[in-house]
Amino acid sequence: MIKLDNRLRAVVDNISGKCLADIGCDHGKVSCMALIEKRVEQVVASDISAPSLDKAKQLAKQYGLENISFKHCGGFDDYKDFEVDVAVIAGMGGKEILDILANRPQGVEKLVLVAHKDVDKVRTYVAQNGFSLDKDFVVKSGRKFYNILVAQVGEEELSYHDIMLGKNSLQDEVYRAYLDAEIEKSEKILKAMGDSKSLDIEKYLHLLYSEKEMA
Repeated sequence: MIKLDNRLRAVVDNISGKCLADIGCDHGKVSCMALIEKRVEQVVASDISAPSLDKAKQLAKQYGLENISFKHCGGFDDYKDFEVDVAVIAGMGGKEILDILANRPQGVEKLVLVAHKDVDKVRTYVAQNGFSLDKDFVVKSGRKFYNILVAQVGEEELSYHDIMLGKNSLQDEVYRAYLDAEIEKSEKILKAMGDSKSLDIEKYLHLLYSEKEMA
């Protein structure tokens, strides 16, 4: 069976639908596991990297998977022939994800998103463009933390807390470790800024401390 790290396992666990668009599929592990575990009936895997797409093709061939198509393209650029209802966009920055979402085809009802940065901007965009965050939690893979956002078609108003920290459980030890890491990172940024303090970072740091006290 294909080995998945905690990040990819969390992504696959939250896939459900008929036709999956795996944008930036890389090695194809998510695409293949979604079919192997029968989470979807069909997959369209795409990547702007031809070598990465070749790896995904080889993996699908290794497991004898047939209901999978491959596209050498960016975002949803070559998806017009498919009725996609669920999309995974992971392994890139938040601004890249927003550019891709802005050109999503009609019919996409579920999103599984993993942004390496600017997660707050992704949350805000999702909530302002016809989706609600069904799940929004942190996982740790290796030494890194990842925010897993799972959105469904709907309406939602997000608070500042939700935009910055998601919907994690204070009982989750991974989330508590994430808070510690974010506090340390934010304090270092403020210290490096010297007298040029950032109100945004100070506000975020205050939120982190308040959340930590409640944990």
